[in-house]
Amino acid sequence: MHTQAELVSRTTAAAAATLCTHVTGYEDPPHNTRPIVCGRPAVFAHTWDWGESGRCCSEHQFVLNQTAEQLNRRVGFTPLDAGIAPAIERDERIQFNAKILTLEDEAVVARKRGAELYQTNTKLAEEGRLLMARNNELGKRLDEAQAHILEVEEREAKLLSERAELVEEVERLRAFLPSDDHG
Repeated sequence: MHTQAELVSRTTAAAAATLCTHVTGYEDPPHNTRPIVCGRPAVFAHTWDWGESGRCCSEHQFVLNQTAEQLNRRVGFTPLDAGIAPAIERDERIQFNAKILTLEDEAVVARKRGAELYQTNTKLAEEGRLLMARNNELGKRLDEAQAHILEVEEREAKLLSERAELVEEVERLRAFLPSDDHG
């Protein structure tokens, strides 16, 4: 355990104000009566009926409640708001301002890059629309060509069938013609 003076000397004033001030004992009694304080982070502020006040951790809140019951007195507790930040020091303010300027510059670059990407996307979308129109036109041409191929194939089949019939007819007619052998 450390004395309040040792704790304060090792921490900043703002940090020391957030420590538990509950006295847990004394150094080398009876010769040295310097108090030994808890030194853990304070969670509650407390005030006795007679006006004495301090800060305590959750363990010492329990001890103070027991002491109050034994003394038939009251002690009030108020939670310390951990959300309240200490005032910003000059160096921190400078660092924050530098960070803000850096982030603003990065935001400008990001917006510029976003605009470039938007323009590229617009051009690609237009190119995609043109390619889709061309694809649709070529699809129609392909359908027409396939229909023409079917017509040609049907006509070819019909012509082959007619040719076969004509070849048969020619062969039958040759049978009626006098041959050189018959004389």
